[in-house]
Amino acid sequence: MIHVAIPAYNEEQRLAATIEAARSALSEAFGAEQVAISVDDTASVANAARARVVRLEENKGKGRALRELLYRTDEFVVHENDVVLLLDADLGTTAREAVALVKPVVDGACDMTIAAFPPATRKGGFGFVKRLAARAIEGACGFVPRSPVSGQRALAAWVLPKIEPAFAYGFGLEVAMTLLACEAGARILEVETGMRHRETGRDLEGFLHRFRQYRDIRRVLRDVRRDTKRNRSQRGEDVTR
Repeated sequence: MIHVAIPAYNEEQRLAATIEAARSALSEAFGAEQVAISVDDTASVANAARARVVRLEENKGKGRALRELLYRTDEFVVHENDVVLLLDADLGTTAREAVALVKPVVDGACDMTIAAFPPATRKGGFGFVKRLAARAIEGACGFVPRSPVSGQRALAAWVLPKIEPAFAYGFGLEVAMTLLACEAGARILEVETGMRHRETGRDLEGFLHRFRQYRDIRRVLRDVRRDTKRNRSQRGEDVTR
């Protein structure tokens, strides 16, 4: 079974297209009976698009929404050979490329995939947050991702409990997911896609978003590095490196 989790807030314009594109592409590739889509949403469009909806009383961020989607056992039951797919609500028709994320996990080629996005169509920030995230991931996992803060991911069922702490890190949750999966021994693969979503620009909203990312990623690096060092020490490994 492929379980799709889509956190959504104020995405009425794109959510239905995202759900339908993901469902159509995944059903064609893996069989309709193998696809279950769950959405955290405040609008009726998710119900209209035949997705299972988990409603939150208030918006407490993407991490909280994903935690509710993934760990409400009556809504989202993951078995040993299942695959979990995380998608943003604003992908629209490009959500059909989710197949490229799921296939390597289904085939056993890796344990988690991350979607690499094409270059932005508008000027955003100056790349500082992405470079910080990419350097941290390179140091932990040995590869430099093009899209280190991409939220589009597929993962094997066994990885899900390993990354659960990541959902407490707000705008740093994607980096936390990668670092925790790497620490757990997951094989991680970045996949080139043509996915696109709403882009933040060089305006007040965009800079505030990137500041929050920077703040939360710094918190991730502090906590994950501390915990990794402690775990290595408990295993008797050299922690001076």
